[in-house]
Amino acid sequence: MERRLILLPFLVLLLSACAQNGFQEPLATVNEAPAITTYSPPTLIQKLIGAHQVVDGASQISNLKLNINGPKAGATLKGTVTFQPASGSSVSVPFDVSGTIGSEDYTSYMNATNQAQMDGMGLRVGAKLTCLYTDCSESFIDIYINYKGIIYHHQVEAKGNEVHHAADIEKSAPSTLKTPKVEEDGARFEHDIDEDNEAGAYVGEPQKDLEVLFPNLTDKKSTPDEKRPNPPPSKNAGGSSIVKIVLKGLGQAVTSLGKNNFVRGHLENPANILSYEEANPRAGFHIIYPKRQNYYGTDDMLAVLANMGRYSQDKLKGYVLSIGDISAKKGGPLGRHSSHQMGLDADIAYYFNANEKQKGLIDAVASSGPIPSFMADEQFEMFKVLVSQGNVDRIFIHPTLKKELCSVAIKKGELKPDETQGSAFEALRVMRPEVHHRDHFHLRLKCSTAQPRCRQMALLAKQTGCN
Repeated sequence: MERRLILLPFLVLLLSACAQNGFQEPLATVNEAPAITTYSPPTLIQKLIGAHQVVDGASQISNLKLNINGPKAGATLKGTVTFQPASGSSVSVPFDVSGTIGSEDYTSYMNATNQAQMDGMGLRVGAKLTCLYTDCSESFIDIYINYKGIIYHHQVEAKGNEVHHAADIEKSAPSTLKTPKVEEDGARFEHDIDEDNEAGAYVGEPQKDLEVLFPNLTDKKSTPDEKRPNPPPSKNAGGSSIVKIVLKGLGQAVTSLGKNNFVRGHLENPANILSYEEANPRAGFHIIYPKRQNYYGTDDMLAVLANMGRYSQDKLKGYVLSIGDISAKKGGPLGRHSSHQMGLDADIAYYFNANEKQKGLIDAVASSGPIPSFMADEQFEMFKVLVSQGNVDRIFIHPTLKKELCSVAIKKGELKPDETQGSAFEALRVMRPEVHHRDHFHLRLKCSTAQPRCRQMALLAKQTGCN
């Protein structure tokens, strides 16, 4: 299991049969699908990807239509993309690209079919189609326009038909609860908040996209080698008829399409976090509800929990963290949780200095504030270390406990009224007060670049909420 902490995740699909074109199931045929949604950040975002300057938020889309010819695995995208360059008036581009969907990675790099027209406008254009499911019934598309050395980027989402594979996901998770109920262990579920009113985008693979679509712009000497390590060997689970296909570059957390949807999806090739605990006597954490079988996550989640466990063991003299729900084996709906569907969410107990309160998810809130055994200083130090790793998206915590941690930071002189940086500020910034988190905090990780089909929530505002 230690190898999973350093290897980028690869998805291994076990197939009982393949169609003639090599796909697990026939690709959906999408004809002039009008239900294409667009994403553009509310403010202009400029960033460097490799050696290239990339701009998001400077473009608009109109009359965009996607065609997927399922039997031939062909894809075309047509419409108008209008962007505002760094200088000068806006430019409207007759966008017309096509490509073939790969049978191993379910993506398509699409190049201009009207290149002569693009040459006349001084443009280079391209797009990448990334399928969320293996029939390409749902997908997102990254559009790139290269104009005067600057790359203008826009992302859209396309939904061809109503195939969600939700039934398959639910069948694979026997511990999923359809109605609120109390488990045999007596634990209760919290009702997560979505914060689904915030903008965001799928992660994608922008650096690789630019290298493929605009190879003449890539400085091979300065570009890091993108070659990925070979995936770990997997056991044949179904006999000699099983065909193994590696979906190179695709991540484990897959977000479903939907307006401002960031918490619903499924999980592929999960890390078994209970197995890691059982194989490591000093893991520093304990899965407290193994009967639920909700102990699966991404490799990123396994790495974060392993680091938290080691930190607890080292800093608190053998302390063992109690871990509640993470995700089911294939993700998807999990009881009363609205999230916990993609292996990026985990329920984790607070720190207590009383032995009897370290064995599960224990209420840390009294009527007048935190209970006396809540270890506020130690909890705040752990949060600072946790957030400093750079992959924490949000920490949902009870308002009373966040208020206490704000007080800790202020008393230590780590947080001043005009503070906008530093480990204390960043830790408090990602803590989101939510009343259903009395007995645990809810850790949500960011989508990593190893998970291109994961949709990342927008960055939080630069404020702590401690005022």
